[in-house]
Order: sequence, then structure tokens, then C-alpha cells
Amino acid sequence: KNNPKVKTNYCMGYKAYKIKLTKIREISSLDCWNDEEFCQNAVQLNGHSLRYIKNQTYGIAYDAVINNPYALGDVSEKLLDIELCMRAVEKEGLVLAFVPHQFKDQFLVNTAVQNNQYAMQYTQDNKFKCVCELLPDN
Repeated sequence: KNNPKVKTNYCMGYKAYKIKLTKIREISSLDCWNDEEFCQNAVQLNGHSLRYIKNQTYGIAYDAVINNPYALGDVSEKLLDIELCMRAVEKEGLVLAFVPHQFKDQFLVNTAVQNNQYAMQYTQDNKFKCVCELLPDN
């Protein structure tokens, strides 16, 4: 029988009488993040896993962005290129916020704004004025 003095916690059909706490470790410190195959599978399941990978490759970064365009914000600076940025804004225009200034050309910005009109807020220069013509009539 349940002891009335013992508080039970129910979670997903299980009950626990005790919780054992161990030393806290950062996810990125786990050895599995050094295994390229593990990393590849992780980003294919969840693109945001890219943030834990110290030794990113272009292939891993590309898969992460395809899985979740917001992973562009976690891509190593040395791996960023126009192709990766374009793939991200094609899927979600708001990731234009993570695109470095040197990659923001007219075509990329137009693609982002066509995808999501609120991406316009991430075009800080006047050189993208004609983007407004692309906005849908509401």
C-alpha cells in the first residue's frame, strides 16, 4: 500500500517514489558528439542538435538546415555560404535574421520575403526597396 507520508509523482503512467540526482553535465560535453555518424543522425532528427556539435562538417550543417531552417543560427561561421543561407530562407523567410550581411543579395532577400513578409524587418539597407512589390495583397 501507499505510504501517506510518501509523496508520489505520476508521469506518463509511471509513478516514482524517489528521484536520484547525479552530477549535471552539459550535453555538448558527451563523447557521442565527436562521432560523425551520430551527429549526422542527430541533426536529421532535430536540426537544433547542431548547436552541440563542435566539429561541424558542411554535410552535417546542410542536413541540420534542411531539417530545421532555424539551425542556420548554429552553423559555424566558417561553413556558412550563400547556398546554405538560400536553403534556409526558402523554407522559412524569418531566418534571414541569421544570414550574414555579405550574403544578403537581392535574390536571397526576395526569396525570404516571398516566403514570409515579416522577413522584411531583417533588410536594413535601402537597396532592397523593390522587395515591397513582392508582398501579397491582403
